[in-house]
Amino acid sequence: MDRSLIAAALMVMGCGGAPPPPPAPAPEPVVERAPPPPRVHTIVLSAALPRATRTNSGLAPDGTLYCRQTYFATPPSDERACVADGYGITAPVMHAIDPTGAALRYVDGPLSIVRIDDCGNGERPVRRPPASLVRRLAPELAAAPRSETIDLRAVQFASCPLADLALRVPDGVELTARGAVLRMHASEPADIELAVAGETRHAWSLDAAGDLELEVLCNERFVVVAAGIVADDEASRATTREQTLACTPTVRAWRSFERIRIDRERGVVTPVEIVAPTFSTALR
Repeated sequence: MDRSLIAAALMVMGCGGAPPPPPAPAPEPVVERAPPPPRVHTIVLSAALPRATRTNSGLAPDGTLYCRQTYFATPPSDERACVADGYGITAPVMHAIDPTGAALRYVDGPLSIVRIDDCGNGERPVRRPPASLVRRLAPELAAAPRSETIDLRAVQFASCPLADLALRVPDGVELTARGAVLRMHASEPADIELAVAGETRHAWSLDAAGDLELEVLCNERFVVVAAGIVADDEASRATTREQTLACTPTVRAWRSFERIRIDRERGVVTPVEIVAPTFSTALR
């Protein structure tokens, strides 16, 4: 037999037999599926506050924010909680902050001054206080113009009535209204969005330990929003017209607080600052 045929036969015999088993398929990776996001509800502000509620803050057509705020100043107390001799002042003020941030103060009524002594137990009204005393106790208000000089006929002192402003809130957020202020409580962390004409313009993150209080003023061109977060077991910071959020001059009572102005046409968001006047309550 031809040697080449024998070699070919041997090669065929060496390649014979059953084929090797296919490799075992790789195990499919375990994919952890994230829980579905909570449903988000759109709440129109004019529906949450169906009746325009009068406030002590107002928004002018040109975007100027007007705020009425009454300030109280008394002498400091010592370590025995004894009030030092001096003066107490009650000052009604009108703030005006225009879209450029320029701020003016107006005297919104008579300044009330009392003489305090006897560890705060003695109070005597100072009737017709001389101008020199007013300049010393309230130097920034002594020369301030009266609020009667402002034309407020076009200023809207009421909560936002427009139907194109809405809050986007997820499931589990409770919303209650008190006057012009909306309070939101979440049982778990949640993001609250403010939409203007369908576009999100601002948002706040809320955890289960705090409630968001919100007040909104608006007109056809501008929106002013004041928002503060308080502990969920605290009473509202906005229980009276004197305490509505838009005119809050300080953030010390809040876990966080901000006041913003939104230009509806330009989409620009800017902070609005309100600075309280300074007072001197010492005898000299």
